[in-house]
Amino acid sequence: MNQLFVVSFTLVLVLWGSISLAWLIKLRVFSPRPLLEVPPRPSNLSLLIVAGTILLYFAVMVFAFTVWLNRASLDFLFGATTPSSALLNSVRQLVAHNLGVITASALAILYIHRTAPNGLASIGLGGQQLIPGLTRGLQAYILIFPFLIGINALTLLISKQLQRPEVQPHEVLQAMREHPSIALTVFLAVGAAIIAPIGEELLFRGLFQTALLQRRWLLGDIGPQQQGGDTVPFRNQLRWRAILISSVVFTAMHYNAGNFEHLPVLFALSVALGYVYERTNNLWAPIALHTLFNVMNTVMFLLPKG
Repeated sequence: MNQLFVVSFTLVLVLWGSISLAWLIKLRVFSPRPLLEVPPRPSNLSLLIVAGTILLYFAVMVFAFTVWLNRASLDFLFGATTPSSALLNSVRQLVAHNLGVITASALAILYIHRTAPNGLASIGLGGQQLIPGLTRGLQAYILIFPFLIGINALTLLISKQLQRPEVQPHEVLQAMREHPSIALTVFLAVGAAIIAPIGEELLFRGLFQTALLQRRWLLGDIGPQQQGGDTVPFRNQLRWRAILISSVVFTAMHYNAGNFEHLPVLFALSVALGYVYERTNNLWAPIALHTLFNVMNTVMFLLPKG
């Protein structure tokens, strides 16, 4: 039965991937023209503020993990039961990460709202951009899903051939399975489906990726006139450089000693997130894509095996 399921699932993925590839070609994803036709985002981001916001995220995360969070402060998640040291450590990391994301995101939203020409709409986070962005994010997830599954499967196969230790699931998923309390499950689900997608996309795409492009406009005397440029469309590779640099930083942020095999699919996801953002100029689109990725991973992991 399991073998039949694997064969059937593989055939479905191959067919799904073929259709997705044809659709991506139709959408001109592999052509330089679409990105060239997208106008640059009007923004006036201070690189110092952007760097400080990213550093604030790391500072809060490190402080929370090393100084503040302990067993007593997390009692509300575990109740009367005693978690294993590994589980407690994983939950501490996740809580620290969420606190860092929330703090840095709050600063970023306040800064953009007060300084950007059109407030949050300048980076694609306006209210009127919500529904179109969510729709684009759903479409993107449907298109890239088979490729993410394929990259993950290939990575695991290579890892197995190299006789590396068995790949451990993400700490969020481990915590949900090992300690399925209502409080912990709700907390982790909110973090994975809401806090992480919104906060990480705001920081790494809305701020960091946009700032990288803005810096290139200033250096090349191109971009919006209000920034001293002459509105000449910047070259396609500038956007790709920003996408790749932000993806490297995003992937590195998710690295720890036990999840090396997860990095290729995270990098591929991040490139897709960055491309969708550049193609749409709508931050809700990568937020929706990121949310669907996290939610579907959680659902597939928690489904009964066998």
